[in-house]
Amino acid sequence: MAAREAAREAARGVDELERYLLRRAERHNAHADALSFTAELPWLTPAQREEVVRLYVRERTVLARHTQRLIEAALEETAARDAAAREALRRRMCVTVSALLGALALALCLLALALIPPR
Repeated sequence: MAAREAAREAARGVDELERYLLRRAERHNAHADALSFTAELPWLTPAQREEVVRLYVRERTVLARHTQRLIEAALEETAARDAAAREALRRRMCVTVSALLGALALALCLLALALIPPR
């Protein structure tokens, strides 16, 4: 049980690290895109250029976080739906196996009765 909990904790840590790295990459890409955009606007003052870059990075970061939350929600929904489907399949398999075992037991009883010589 402790090993399972440790594995879950490690998976959560990996997920958190992955989210962090994705956010950093998105922030870096947003900053690069903003610099590229402002380079096309030579009339901007340095202060205006910095403000445009700052606003662009902020808005794109908000959008990226929102998108990430939507993706995580969709993944959780899919995981829940898959778990429900697996549980339904497990129940159906249990019922089928139980019915087959019952039929086998009945067949063995009937066979045993047929093999007993009459008195």
